[in-house]
Amino acid sequence: RNFPQSELVSVRIDNIDFDGVYASQTIPFTTPEIGISWRIMIISPVPVRAEDTIMPGDITFALLLAITSVGFAVCSSLLILFMKNRREKEIIASDWRFTGTFLTGCVLLNLACLFMIGPNTDAFCLTRMWVIHFCFVFALAPLFVKTYRLYKLLGVGYVIPRRQTISNARTALMAVPFVAVEVVILLIFTFVDPNRMEDVMEYNESTMTHRVICSYDTWAFFIVQVIYQGGLVLIGCLLAYKTINMQKEYRDNQQLILTMYNVALVGSIILVVANAVDVYQSTMRLIVSAGVLWVTTSSCCVFVLPKLAQIRSRKANAGGERRSSQISQSINNITYSHRDDVIGVGARSHLDSELNESERTGIPASAVTAGSTKPPLDCIFEDDS
Repeated sequence: RNFPQSELVSVRIDNIDFDGVYASQTIPFTTPEIGISWRIMIISPVPVRAEDTIMPGDITFALLLAITSVGFAVCSSLLILFMKNRREKEIIASDWRFTGTFLTGCVLLNLACLFMIGPNTDAFCLTRMWVIHFCFVFALAPLFVKTYRLYKLLGVGYVIPRRQTISNARTALMAVPFVAVEVVILLIFTFVDPNRMEDVMEYNESTMTHRVICSYDTWAFFIVQVIYQGGLVLIGCLLAYKTINMQKEYRDNQQLILTMYNVALVGSIILVVANAVDVYQSTMRLIVSAGVLWVTTSSCCVFVLPKLAQIRSRKANAGGERRSSQISQSINNITYSHRDDVIGVGARSHLDSELNESERTGIPASAVTAGSTKPPLDCIFEDDS
């Protein structure tokens, strides 16, 4: 590079199997006695470092696959359990359609980490820019709008809002602007300043290192994403604060604030590591995948497990009440049966005395019964039954 073309000499070199970068060094060689004034060019192959990519067979590949698999398995299992119990009143109260969409977004966010596997080509770099940021916003948007709808419909505390309805279709449309803004940002930077492959040559005294990384030309995309996605976190915190006094069976403010706290904490850690520590991109991608694992699994757990515990507790209490009712009924049946036996003995004694009186006086037993001050047998059972 930058060497005078008129002074270049072509040399054929056979039996070289190398498809990388060559480092060149020129040394002047002059012998005035014999009229020689040469420049000797030394060309040395510089291999590409593998620490910036995650490829099959690497230890980083196994780690990333394990992290992604755990996140996908946990979030998918909780999503399935949540949807299976969507007819329960605890799940219905949490607006299962939009909570289920949030859980689906968490599943997709874990799968998006698989795009970190592969070489740092222009196509892979641009795909990574899209899938991670898009899935993040896609997961949070339905969570925000469903919380906002419950707040508008139910009010807070004892404040009852005027009667109104917000349909599922209208609520879904409320989530569109969140995703649309992110899509517009990604489209703009796809053409203006995309994430693409870059060759980096690093010099360290007498050694040279060739790295192929994914990078942007400017910091603009980073700044815009921090502002926009940081604003989404603030919106989540505001909604959690607004719904803090909502009726207990409907509010998810604690789950929402825990999710926003996890997002803010993990995002801050990633930002610090990315800007303050010099690490290879494969290591950075493992850190991002671990952060996605923690945020998605913890968020899914706080939204799903308490609801499942409430369902189990309610059914256990209902089963206990049924057993108590059955036991009480059995005790009552035994009591009434004992009373019937006692009443039956008394009635038989009364009837025997009437027959004896009839035999002694010659008056028919029916007349004795009619004139008796004691109630007849049917009246005894009617009164005590």
